[in-house]
Amino acid sequence: MDTINVSFRVDKQIKNQAVTIIEEYGLKPSQVLRLVFQEIAETGNLPISLKRNKCHRSHTPNAVTEQALLEASRRTDFSDSYETPEAALKAMQEIADA
Repeated sequence: MDTINVSFRVDKQIKNQAVTIIEEYGLKPSQVLRLVFQEIAETGNLPISLKRNKCHRSHTPNAVTEQALLEASRRTDFSDSYETPEAALKAMQEIADA
């Protein structure tokens, strides 16, 4: 792969805010810019709708939560479901109190 350096100007405050967010994803700015350029080249579109929930910016599910989410997404038997949200909350509280 033949590579070149690309240089551009950006407002310092915008750059600092963006780098903070990029690093929260565990990436480097150069990696994100390569991904953006690759997306544009492959699709012919600007990737401007990369959204995430700002409220949970630094929250990553742990292994137990990941497993629970996976199991929940594969669930097909809902025979032990609760009739109302209140009944579900009561059951959870009873488990917590035990």
